[in-house]
Amino acid sequence: MVGDLSLALGEIPPKTVSKIHIHPIVSQLTWVVSGNLKVKMKDHSMDKPYSLELKSEEAAFTEAGTFFQLINEDSETCRVLYIVSPAFLFELDKEGRVLYNDAVVFDEGWKDLPKINNLNKVRDLRSRAWYQLLQR
Repeated sequence: MVGDLSLALGEIPPKTVSKIHIHPIVSQLTWVVSGNLKVKMKDHSMDKPYSLELKSEEAAFTEAGTFFQLINEDSETCRVLYIVSPAFLFELDKEGRVLYNDAVVFDEGWKDLPKINNLNKVRDLRSRAWYQLLQR
């Protein structure tokens, strides 16, 4: 984490499809370091999702509040750099249970995604988690 920004290098294995998720608070730039990646997204103003096909040294920007999914259809691993602002917050308790995660992950598919109606509740949970983290 660098100030109000976080960076993470990741690998998306071949033939991998992430679950659909949303970041209610943070925006994310997904930079493809190597390989190919499809990013499927849908924001609140759209009726249906759209896809971006990225290759090495290309990026997709996902604004806070946008549903998205990362798809590696290739037979090679895709290496990505995630740049997130404000800094991504993820906290586990001592037993490894998730106390807070800036990503809300869904088991549903694109046709039956639930609506997130109360972003204020998510923002409040994030503020409390961030405060607890700073108190350590």
